[in-house]
Amino acid sequence: MMMMRRRRRRKDTKTVDASVNFSSKDDAKNAPANDDASAKKTNEKNNNNEKRKQKEEDTKFDDKPDAVVESRWRSFLPLFVLYGLMVFGWFAAYSRYGSAIFIGHRRLHLALTEWREKLGKMQTTAVLIGGPHRGGTSIAWSCVSAHEKIGAFASRKVSDHAEGIFVQDVYPKFGVGEEYQAMRTGRDFSRNGLGRYALNEAHHLTERSALNTDENGVKLMNSFGQYWGFKDKGDEKEESDIAFVVEKSPPNAIIGTFLRALYKRVGMKTTKHVYVTRHPIANAMALNAMKELNGRVTIVELLDNYVKLHETAQRDAKALGKDALYPLRMEDFIREPERKAEEIFSFIFDEEAEAEAEVMAEKEDERGKEEPKRRAFDLCVAKIEADTGKPLSRTDPNEKYRKKWCKMLEEEESARALSTSLAEKYQGKLDALGLEYDIATWCDDDDKYR
Repeated sequence: MMMMRRRRRRKDTKTVDASVNFSSKDDAKNAPANDDASAKKTNEKNNNNEKRKQKEEDTKFDDKPDAVVESRWRSFLPLFVLYGLMVFGWFAAYSRYGSAIFIGHRRLHLALTEWREKLGKMQTTAVLIGGPHRGGTSIAWSCVSAHEKIGAFASRKVSDHAEGIFVQDVYPKFGVGEEYQAMRTGRDFSRNGLGRYALNEAHHLTERSALNTDENGVKLMNSFGQYWGFKDKGDEKEESDIAFVVEKSPPNAIIGTFLRALYKRVGMKTTKHVYVTRHPIANAMALNAMKELNGRVTIVELLDNYVKLHETAQRDAKALGKDALYPLRMEDFIREPERKAEEIFSFIFDEEAEAEAEVMAEKEDERGKEEPKRRAFDLCVAKIEADTGKPLSRTDPNEKYRKKWCKMLEEEESARALSTSLAEKYQGKLDALGLEYDIATWCDDDDKYR
Protein backbone atom coordinates (compact mmCIF):
# COMPACT_ATOMS: atom_id res chain seq x y z
CA MET A 1 0.00 0.00 0.00
CA MET A 2 2.77 2.27 0.90
CA MET A 3 4.52 1.59 -2.38
CA MET A 4 1.36 2.27 -4.41
CA ARG A 5 0.79 5.62 -2.68
CA ARG A 6 4.40 6.70 -3.40
CA ARG A 7 4.08 5.81 -7.10
CA ARG A 8 0.80 7.75 -7.37
CA ARG A 9 2.42 10.86 -5.79
CA ARG A 10 5.35 10.69 -8.19
CA LYS A 11 2.95 10.50 -11.15
CA ASP A 12 0.90 13.45 -9.92
CA THR A 13 4.08 15.43 -9.41
CA LYS A 14 5.24 14.69 -12.93
CA THR A 15 1.82 15.73 -14.27
CA VAL A 16 1.98 19.00 -12.39
CA ASP A 17 5.56 19.60 -13.47
CA ALA A 18 4.64 18.88 -17.03
CA SER A 19 1.75 21.30 -16.79
CA VAL A 20 3.95 23.92 -15.23
CA ASN A 21 6.66 23.41 -17.77
CA PHE A 22 4.13 23.64 -20.58
CA SER A 23 2.70 26.88 -19.23
CA SER A 24 6.18 28.34 -18.84
CA LYS A 25 7.00 27.53 -22.42
CA ASP A 26 3.79 29.22 -23.67
CA ASP A 27 4.42 32.26 -21.50
CA ALA A 28 7.96 32.54 -22.74
CA LYS A 29 6.73 32.22 -26.30
CA ASN A 30 3.96 34.84 -25.89
CA ALA A 31 5.82 37.25 -23.55
CA PRO A 32 7.10 39.75 -26.26
CA ALA A 33 3.65 40.08 -27.78
CA ASN A 34 2.08 40.68 -24.39
CA ASP A 35 4.68 43.33 -23.46
CA ASP A 36 4.16 45.23 -26.77
CA ALA A 37 0.41 45.24 -26.30
CA SER A 38 0.72 46.37 -22.72
CA ALA A 39 3.14 49.21 -23.64
CA LYS A 40 0.93 50.31 -26.53
CA LYS A 41 -2.08 50.34 -24.28
CA THR A 42 -0.17 52.36 -21.67
CA ASN A 43 0.99 54.90 -24.28
CA GLU A 44 -2.52 55.31 -25.62
CA LYS A 45 -3.76 55.85 -22.10
CA ASN A 46 -1.07 58.46 -21.43
CA ASN A 47 -1.82 60.24 -24.70
CA ASN A 48 -5.49 60.27 -23.95
CA ASN A 49 -4.79 61.70 -20.52
CA GLU A 50 -2.61 64.45 -21.99
CA LYS A 51 -5.27 65.34 -24.59
CA ARG A 52 -7.91 65.39 -21.92
CA LYS A 53 -5.82 67.70 -19.72
CA GLN A 54 -5.08 70.02 -22.65
CA LYS A 55 -8.75 70.12 -23.58
CA GLU A 56 -9.65 70.90 -20.00
CA GLU A 57 -7.04 73.67 -19.94
CA ASP A 58 -8.31 75.15 -23.21
CA THR A 59 -11.95 74.99 -22.22
CA LYS A 60 -11.84 75.76 -18.53
CA PHE A 61 -12.79 79.41 -19.28
CA ASP A 62 -15.34 78.61 -22.00
CA ASP A 63 -18.11 79.72 -19.73
CA LYS A 64 -16.08 82.87 -18.80
CA PRO A 65 -14.91 84.52 -22.08
CA ASP A 66 -14.24 87.88 -20.38
CA ALA A 67 -11.88 86.22 -17.96
CA VAL A 68 -9.99 84.59 -20.86
CA VAL A 69 -9.54 87.94 -22.65
CA GLU A 70 -8.45 89.67 -19.47
CA SER A 71 -5.95 86.93 -18.67
CA ARG A 72 -4.40 87.01 -22.11
CA TRP A 73 -4.28 90.83 -22.25
CA ARG A 74 -2.56 90.94 -18.91
CA SER A 75 0.22 88.70 -20.17
CA PHE A 76 0.84 90.85 -23.30
CA LEU A 77 0.11 94.30 -21.86
CA PRO A 78 3.68 95.09 -20.66
CA LEU A 79 5.03 94.20 -24.10
CA PHE A 80 2.48 96.40 -25.86
CA VAL A 81 3.25 99.30 -23.52
CA LEU A 82 6.99 98.94 -24.11
CA TYR A 83 6.61 98.85 -27.90
CA GLY A 84 4.16 101.75 -27.78
CA LEU A 85 6.58 103.92 -25.82
CA MET A 86 9.40 103.03 -28.20
CA VAL A 87 7.36 103.92 -31.28
CA PHE A 88 6.15 107.16 -29.70
CA GLY A 89 9.72 108.10 -28.79
CA TRP A 90 10.95 107.38 -32.32
CA PHE A 91 8.12 109.34 -33.87
CA ALA A 92 8.67 112.32 -31.57
CA ALA A 93 12.39 112.31 -32.33
CA TYR A 94 11.77 112.06 -36.08
CA SER A 95 9.16 114.83 -36.00
CA ARG A 96 11.62 117.18 -34.34
CA TYR A 97 14.98 116.13 -35.77
CA GLY A 98 14.23 114.16 -38.94
CA SER A 99 16.05 111.06 -40.11
CA ALA A 100 19.41 112.50 -39.01
CA ILE A 101 18.59 111.51 -35.43
CA PHE A 102 18.86 107.85 -36.53
CA ILE A 103 21.41 107.87 -39.38
CA GLY A 104 23.47 110.95 -38.57
CA HIS A 105 24.12 114.06 -40.64
CA ARG A 106 25.48 113.78 -44.15
CA ARG A 107 28.76 115.50 -44.90
CA LEU A 108 30.66 116.49 -47.99
CA HIS A 109 34.29 115.54 -48.54
CA LEU A 110 35.81 118.60 -50.18
CA ALA A 111 39.29 119.92 -49.41
CA LEU A 112 40.26 123.52 -48.68
CA THR A 113 41.42 124.24 -52.24
CA GLU A 114 38.21 122.80 -53.66
CA TRP A 115 36.04 124.95 -51.40
CA ARG A 116 38.03 128.06 -52.22
CA GLU A 117 37.69 127.42 -55.94
CA LYS A 118 33.96 126.68 -55.70
CA LEU A 119 32.99 129.57 -53.42
CA GLY A 120 35.30 132.02 -55.17
CA LYS A 121 33.73 131.22 -58.50
CA MET A 122 30.19 131.59 -57.13
CA GLN A 123 31.03 134.67 -55.00
CA THR A 124 28.94 133.21 -52.20
CA THR A 125 27.75 135.30 -49.24
CA ALA A 126 26.63 133.70 -45.97
CA VAL A 127 23.59 135.25 -44.24
CA LEU A 128 23.78 134.51 -40.52
CA ILE A 129 20.70 134.94 -38.32
CA GLY A 130 21.03 135.26 -34.54
CA GLY A 131 19.41 136.75 -31.47
CA PRO A 132 17.87 135.63 -28.18
CA HIS A 133 16.12 132.26 -28.12
CA ARG A 134 12.35 132.69 -28.49
CA GLY A 135 13.07 136.12 -29.92
CA GLY A 136 11.86 135.62 -33.51
CA THR A 137 14.90 134.07 -35.21
CA SER A 138 12.81 131.18 -36.57
CA ILE A 139 10.35 133.55 -38.25
CA ALA A 140 13.20 135.48 -39.88
CA TRP A 141 14.81 132.23 -41.04
CA SER A 142 11.57 130.95 -42.55
CA CYS A 143 11.19 134.16 -44.53
CA VAL A 144 14.78 134.38 -45.77
CA SER A 145 15.12 130.67 -46.53
CA ALA A 146 12.05 130.81 -48.79
CA HIS A 147 13.80 133.11 -51.29
CA GLU A 148 14.64 131.39 -54.55
CA LYS A 149 18.15 132.89 -54.71
CA ILE A 150 19.19 131.73 -51.25
CA GLY A 151 20.45 128.26 -50.41
CA ALA A 152 18.99 127.03 -47.15
CA PHE A 153 18.49 123.85 -45.18
CA ALA A 154 15.72 122.04 -47.02
CA SER A 155 13.70 121.39 -43.89
CA ARG A 156 13.52 122.36 -40.26
CA LYS A 157 14.04 118.64 -39.58
CA VAL A 158 17.68 118.86 -40.63
CA SER A 159 18.33 119.85 -37.03
CA ASP A 160 16.42 121.14 -34.03
CA HIS A 161 14.50 124.18 -35.35
CA ALA A 162 16.85 124.27 -38.40
CA GLU A 163 19.67 125.56 -36.22
CA GLY A 164 23.02 124.88 -37.83
CA ILE A 165 24.82 124.85 -34.49
CA PHE A 166 23.49 121.33 -33.88
CA VAL A 167 24.78 120.03 -37.23
CA GLN A 168 28.44 120.98 -36.74
CA ASP A 169 31.22 120.04 -34.32
CA VAL A 170 33.61 122.97 -34.87
CA TYR A 171 32.52 125.41 -32.18
CA PRO A 172 30.67 124.78 -28.89
CA LYS A 173 26.93 124.75 -28.41
CA PHE A 174 27.29 126.73 -25.17
CA GLY A 175 25.20 124.24 -23.21
CA VAL A 176 22.10 124.82 -25.35
CA GLY A 177 20.24 121.54 -25.58
CA GLU A 178 21.99 120.11 -22.51
CA GLU A 179 19.64 121.52 -19.86
CA TYR A 180 18.10 118.12 -19.04
CA GLN A 181 21.52 116.54 -18.63
CA ALA A 182 22.58 119.34 -16.29
CA MET A 183 19.49 118.72 -14.13
CA ARG A 184 20.23 115.00 -13.89
CA THR A 185 23.93 115.40 -13.07
CA GLY A 186 23.67 118.52 -10.92
CA ARG A 187 26.31 120.21 -13.06
CA ASP A 188 26.70 123.96 -12.62
CA PHE A 189 24.76 125.59 -15.43
CA SER A 190 24.74 129.15 -14.14
CA ARG A 191 26.63 130.41 -17.22
CA ASN A 192 25.50 127.87 -19.80
CA GLY A 193 22.40 126.86 -21.70
CA LEU A 194 19.22 128.67 -22.62
CA GLY A 195 18.83 132.13 -21.14
CA ARG A 196 22.30 132.22 -19.55
CA TYR A 197 25.05 131.34 -22.04
CA ALA A 198 25.78 134.97 -23.05
CA LEU A 199 26.79 135.74 -19.48
CA ASN A 200 29.89 133.60 -19.97
CA GLU A 201 32.48 135.85 -21.63
CA ALA A 202 34.40 132.76 -22.76
CA HIS A 203 31.51 132.03 -25.12
CA HIS A 204 32.15 135.26 -27.03
CA LEU A 205 34.24 133.87 -29.88
CA THR A 206 36.09 136.34 -32.12
CA GLU A 207 38.43 136.11 -35.10
CA ARG A 208 41.27 135.67 -32.58
CA SER A 209 39.84 132.38 -31.32
CA ALA A 210 42.06 129.30 -31.53
CA LEU A 211 39.17 127.62 -33.35
CA ASN A 212 39.64 129.94 -36.33
CA THR A 213 41.67 127.59 -38.54
CA ASP A 214 41.58 126.39 -42.14
CA GLU A 215 40.82 122.87 -40.97
CA ASN A 216 37.77 124.00 -38.99
CA GLY A 217 36.57 126.12 -41.89
CA VAL A 218 36.59 123.05 -44.12
CA LYS A 219 34.86 120.94 -41.46
CA LEU A 220 32.14 123.56 -41.11
CA MET A 221 31.52 123.81 -44.85
CA ASN A 222 31.46 120.04 -45.23
CA SER A 223 28.86 119.91 -42.44
CA PHE A 224 26.59 122.64 -43.86
CA GLY A 225 27.32 122.30 -47.58
CA GLN A 226 25.03 119.36 -48.30
CA TYR A 227 22.04 121.21 -46.87
CA TRP A 228 22.83 124.41 -48.77
CA GLY A 229 22.85 122.61 -52.10
CA PHE A 230 26.56 122.17 -52.71
CA LYS A 231 27.73 118.90 -54.27
CA ASP A 232 30.66 116.60 -53.63
CA LYS A 233 33.52 116.24 -56.07
CA GLY A 234 32.31 114.42 -59.17
CA ASP A 235 28.71 115.62 -58.79
CA GLU A 236 29.32 119.23 -59.87
CA LYS A 237 27.20 118.80 -63.01
CA GLU A 238 24.10 118.72 -60.79
CA GLU A 239 25.17 121.84 -58.91
CA SER A 240 23.87 125.31 -59.71
CA ASP A 241 25.50 128.56 -58.67
CA ILE A 242 24.71 129.46 -55.07
CA ALA A 243 25.41 133.13 -54.46
CA PHE A 244 23.71 133.28 -51.04
CA VAL A 245 23.24 130.81 -48.20
CA VAL A 246 21.49 131.29 -44.85
CA GLU A 247 22.14 129.69 -41.47
CA LYS A 248 20.21 130.40 -38.29
CA SER A 249 21.33 129.75 -34.72
CA PRO A 250 20.53 132.20 -31.90
CA PRO A 251 24.13 132.08 -30.53
CA ASN A 252 25.33 133.52 -33.88
CA ALA A 253 24.65 136.83 -32.13
CA ILE A 254 27.80 136.52 -29.99
CA ILE A 255 30.18 134.80 -32.45
CA GLY A 256 29.71 137.01 -35.51
CA THR A 257 33.35 138.04 -36.07
CA PHE A 258 34.52 134.46 -35.51
CA LEU A 259 32.09 133.11 -38.11
CA ARG A 260 33.02 135.72 -40.68
CA ALA A 261 36.73 134.91 -40.29
CA LEU A 262 36.05 131.17 -40.54
CA TYR A 263 33.89 131.46 -43.66
CA LYS A 264 36.38 133.75 -45.38
CA ARG A 265 39.11 131.15 -44.87
CA VAL A 266 37.28 128.76 -47.18
CA GLY A 267 36.52 131.33 -49.88
CA MET A 268 33.25 133.00 -48.87
CA LYS A 269 32.89 136.50 -50.31
CA THR A 270 31.59 137.89 -47.00
CA THR A 271 28.95 137.42 -44.31
CA LYS A 272 25.82 139.42 -43.53
CA HIS A 273 24.18 139.29 -40.13
CA VAL A 274 20.48 139.58 -39.28
CA TYR A 275 19.90 140.16 -35.58
CA VAL A 276 16.34 139.51 -34.36
CA THR A 277 15.04 140.58 -30.96
CA ARG A 278 11.85 140.94 -28.90
CA HIS A 279 10.54 142.84 -25.87
CA PRO A 280 12.71 141.74 -22.92
CA ILE A 281 9.85 140.82 -20.56
CA ALA A 282 8.03 138.83 -23.25
CA ASN A 283 11.27 137.13 -24.22
CA ALA A 284 12.06 136.20 -20.62
CA MET A 285 8.58 134.79 -20.04
CA ALA A 286 8.65 132.83 -23.30
CA LEU A 287 12.02 131.34 -22.40
CA ASN A 288 10.96 130.31 -18.94
CA ALA A 289 7.86 128.67 -20.42
CA MET A 290 10.05 126.28 -22.41
CA LYS A 291 10.12 122.74 -21.04
CA GLU A 292 13.93 122.89 -20.92
CA LEU A 293 13.74 125.66 -18.30
CA ASN A 294 10.24 125.24 -16.89
CA GLY A 295 10.47 128.37 -14.74
CA ARG A 296 13.75 127.45 -13.06
CA VAL A 297 15.65 130.59 -14.15
CA THR A 298 14.87 133.92 -12.49
CA ILE A 299 13.71 136.86 -14.59
CA VAL A 300 16.74 138.81 -13.37
CA GLU A 301 19.10 136.17 -14.79
CA LEU A 302 17.19 136.13 -18.07
CA LEU A 303 17.30 139.91 -18.42
CA ASP A 304 21.01 139.98 -17.52
CA ASN A 305 21.59 137.47 -20.31
CA TYR A 306 19.35 139.46 -22.69
CA VAL A 307 21.30 142.68 -22.15
CA LYS A 308 24.69 140.94 -22.40
CA LEU A 309 23.64 139.26 -25.64
CA HIS A 310 22.69 142.59 -27.23
CA GLU A 311 25.81 144.35 -25.97
CA THR A 312 28.05 141.63 -27.43
CA ALA A 313 26.23 141.66 -30.77
CA GLN A 314 26.55 145.43 -31.06
CA ARG A 315 30.24 145.25 -30.16
CA ASP A 316 30.74 142.70 -32.95
CA ALA A 317 28.73 144.83 -35.37
CA LYS A 318 31.30 147.62 -35.05
CA ALA A 319 34.09 145.15 -35.80
CA LEU A 320 32.21 143.69 -38.77
CA GLY A 321 31.89 147.10 -40.36
CA LYS A 322 29.20 149.31 -41.81
CA ASP A 323 26.09 147.65 -43.22
CA ALA A 324 27.11 144.21 -41.95
CA LEU A 325 24.24 143.84 -39.49
CA TYR A 326 20.50 144.33 -39.91
CA PRO A 327 18.60 144.69 -36.57
CA LEU A 328 15.01 143.46 -36.62
CA ARG A 329 12.39 143.64 -33.90
CA MET A 330 9.98 140.74 -34.16
CA GLU A 331 7.05 143.02 -33.28
CA ASP A 332 7.87 145.25 -36.28
CA PHE A 333 8.03 142.30 -38.64
CA ILE A 334 4.64 140.98 -37.50
CA ARG A 335 3.09 144.45 -37.74
CA GLU A 336 4.49 145.23 -41.22
CA PRO A 337 5.71 141.97 -42.72
CA GLU A 338 5.82 143.13 -46.33
CA ARG A 339 7.89 146.22 -45.63
CA LYS A 340 10.25 144.42 -43.28
CA ALA A 341 10.72 141.50 -45.66
CA GLU A 342 11.62 143.95 -48.42
CA GLU A 343 14.13 145.64 -46.12
CA ILE A 344 15.74 142.31 -45.23
CA PHE A 345 16.14 141.27 -48.85
CA SER A 346 17.45 144.70 -49.80
CA PHE A 347 20.03 144.35 -47.03
CA ILE A 348 21.04 140.90 -48.24
CA PHE A 349 21.17 141.62 -51.96
CA ASP A 350 22.46 145.22 -51.81
CA GLU A 351 19.58 146.24 -54.05
CA GLU A 352 20.38 149.92 -53.67
CA ALA A 353 23.57 149.38 -55.65
CA GLU A 354 21.67 147.31 -58.20
CA ALA A 355 18.99 150.00 -58.47
CA GLU A 356 21.60 152.66 -59.14
CA ALA A 357 23.07 150.53 -61.90
CA GLU A 358 19.63 150.12 -63.43
CA VAL A 359 19.03 153.87 -63.30
CA MET A 360 22.37 154.48 -64.95
CA ALA A 361 21.45 152.04 -67.70
CA GLU A 362 17.94 153.52 -68.00
CA LYS A 363 16.33 150.11 -67.88
CA GLU A 364 13.79 150.66 -65.19
CA ASP A 365 10.62 148.68 -65.55
CA GLU A 366 8.39 149.23 -62.52
CA ARG A 367 6.20 146.26 -63.20
CA GLY A 368 9.18 144.00 -63.76
CA LYS A 369 10.73 145.13 -60.49
CA GLU A 370 7.58 144.73 -58.43
CA GLU A 371 6.77 141.20 -59.54
CA PRO A 372 9.92 139.56 -58.10
CA LYS A 373 9.47 141.49 -54.86
CA ARG A 374 5.87 140.39 -54.57
CA ARG A 375 6.80 136.79 -55.31
CA ALA A 376 9.57 136.90 -52.69
CA PHE A 377 7.13 138.18 -50.08
CA ASP A 378 4.48 135.60 -50.99
CA LEU A 379 7.04 132.82 -50.64
CA CYS A 380 8.18 134.33 -47.35
CA VAL A 381 4.68 134.33 -45.88
CA ALA A 382 3.90 130.84 -47.21
CA LYS A 383 7.04 129.43 -45.58
CA ILE A 384 6.34 131.11 -42.24
CA GLU A 385 2.80 129.75 -42.20
CA ALA A 386 3.99 126.27 -43.21
CA ASP A 387 6.63 126.21 -40.47
CA THR A 388 4.43 127.65 -37.71
CA GLY A 389 1.30 125.83 -38.77
CA LYS A 390 -0.88 128.93 -38.53
CA PRO A 391 -1.65 132.06 -40.59
CA LEU A 392 0.63 135.05 -40.26
CA SER A 393 -1.49 137.42 -38.20
CA ARG A 394 -0.65 141.10 -37.79
CA THR A 395 -1.46 141.06 -34.11
CA ASP A 396 0.71 141.50 -31.07
CA PRO A 397 3.06 138.49 -30.88
CA ASN A 398 3.56 139.24 -27.19
CA GLU A 399 -0.13 139.41 -26.31
CA LYS A 400 -0.24 136.19 -24.30
CA TYR A 401 2.72 137.15 -22.13
CA ARG A 402 1.76 140.81 -21.85
CA LYS A 403 -1.72 139.95 -20.56
CA LYS A 404 -0.25 137.54 -18.04
CA TRP A 405 2.31 140.12 -16.89
CA CYS A 406 -0.23 142.93 -16.64
CA LYS A 407 -2.66 140.75 -14.68
CA MET A 408 0.11 140.01 -12.19
CA LEU A 409 0.76 143.73 -11.79
CA GLU A 410 -2.92 144.39 -11.14
CA GLU A 411 -3.32 141.65 -8.56
CA GLU A 412 0.01 141.38 -6.76
CA GLU A 413 1.91 144.06 -4.90
CA SER A 414 5.08 141.98 -5.17
CA ALA A 415 4.76 141.94 -8.96
CA ARG A 416 4.44 145.73 -9.07
CA ALA A 417 7.53 146.04 -6.88
CA LEU A 418 9.40 143.67 -9.21
CA SER A 419 8.38 145.65 -12.29
CA THR A 420 9.60 148.87 -10.70
CA SER A 421 12.88 147.23 -9.73
CA LEU A 422 13.43 145.82 -13.24
CA ALA A 423 12.67 149.18 -14.85
CA GLU A 424 15.17 150.91 -12.59
CA LYS A 425 17.86 148.34 -13.29
CA TYR A 426 17.45 147.71 -17.02
CA GLN A 427 15.64 150.61 -18.70
CA GLY A 428 18.79 152.70 -19.04
CA LYS A 429 20.62 149.76 -20.59
CA LEU A 430 17.80 149.14 -23.06
CA ASP A 431 17.81 152.80 -24.06
CA ALA A 432 21.58 152.71 -24.57
CA LEU A 433 21.13 149.74 -26.90
CA GLY A 434 18.55 151.69 -28.91
CA LEU A 435 15.95 148.93 -28.73
CA GLU A 436 13.00 151.28 -28.00
CA TYR A 437 11.43 148.87 -25.52
CA ASP A 438 9.91 150.13 -22.28
CA ILE A 439 9.42 148.01 -19.18
CA ALA A 440 7.42 150.38 -16.98
CA THR A 441 4.81 151.29 -19.61
CA TRP A 442 4.40 147.91 -21.30
CA CYS A 443 0.84 147.56 -19.96
CA ASP A 444 -0.31 151.12 -20.59
CA ASP A 445 -1.71 150.81 -24.12
CA ASP A 446 -3.48 147.65 -25.27
CA ASP A 447 -4.07 148.98 -28.77
CA LYS A 448 -0.43 149.67 -29.51
CA TYR A 449 2.08 146.94 -28.88
CA ARG A 450 5.74 147.63 -28.32
